[in-house]
Amino acid sequence: MRRDLIEFAFEVGVSRSIAGDTVDSMAQGILDCLASLDEVNAMQGLRESIERHVGSVMEKRSI
Repeated sequence: MRRDLIEFAFEVGVSRSIAGDTVDSMAQGILDCLASLDEVNAMQGLRESIERHVGSVMEKRSI
């Protein structure tokens, strides 16, 4: 999925390296936000589920 996001950006004129950096930065921002939100703890398993899904999307494969 990370690859798909980078390829989509490339198709609209963004270089792959910039797109990759942007996707990585956004994923890290999501994880950082999760770490600081008490609301995420209100639902059992929510944080782990989001972290798992972000991790699966960010699985790095060659582009």
